Amino acid sequence: MVIHKDQRPYLKMLAIAGLMALATSAFGQPVADRVLSSAEINKKEGCTVIRVQFELPMQYVSHFPESSGDELRIKIRPQPVGSQEALSLISREGTRPPFDEDVGLLSVEFVGRQALSSELILEFRRPLTYRVRQGRDYRSILIGIPGPDTTVPCP
Repeated sequence: MVIHKDQRPYLKMLAIAGLMALATSAFGQPVADRVLSSAEINKKEGCTVIRVQFELPMQYVSHFPESSGDELRIKIRPQPVGSQEALSLISREGTRPPFDEDVGLLSVEFVGRQALSSELILEFRRPLTYRVRQGRDYRSILIGIPGPDTTVPCP
């Protein structure tokens, strides 16, 4: 193919337009290939709080057992997301739990079955008493565990 001098500006414009189209799609909405972001343990006023952070907005639905056990199953519902993010919701993944001798958290696992119902599973070394609630940012679940000397539940 022969390119004439008068066609070069058009080819440059076409190349720039193509690069801009690629850049626009590359810098569009971020696609979450993971659901779990992190798990952290914070201690405050005789209470330990496990914060499980998600990459996508999640709504707390329920949990079982209600107040104590060595395995905690939390039902969560993903909030409306894009089609690319929806694919990551049908997965099974875990995050490394932080070490804490008092809490004895062994594993944190997300089990995505479908877009309407998923589960967060926490496994402990021994049975613990806890309270579960939605984080204010809708991207976290908080599990409050009272200390051994505390009879009052975590706020």
